[in-house]
Amino acid sequence: MDPKVTRIGGQPSGTAARAPAPAPTAKGTATLRWAAPTQTSAGDPLTDLAGYRVHYGQMTVRLDRKVTIDGPGTTAAVVSDLGSGTWFFAVTAFTRAGVESSMSNVVSKYIP
Repeated sequence: MDPKVTRIGGQPSGTAARAPAPAPTAKGTATLRWAAPTQTSAGDPLTDLAGYRVHYGQMTVRLDRKVTIDGPGTTAAVVSDLGSGTWFFAVTAFTRAGVESSMSNVVSKYIP
């Protein structure tokens, strides 16, 4: 079973990208919240924010799953159906032109 991502607020949720290896037995959730960026990396006002991508996986150096969240108004999501173990998460923002930010700091959650 693939993990699912549910937006908190905003429009209907996306679905997680298929993982290259089967996921462990599903049973946990992780709630992620982030602040919307207001400037580009050059310091200019960010006026064309289009959405976010939640990247996640079971190794910090390999966040091999992702889901796209369209719409700049959503700044939280719940990733569900996570198998046991430690899961790592990071968020990127992207513009209408398709320019994607660097990843946020990676955070983790242990699912027993």
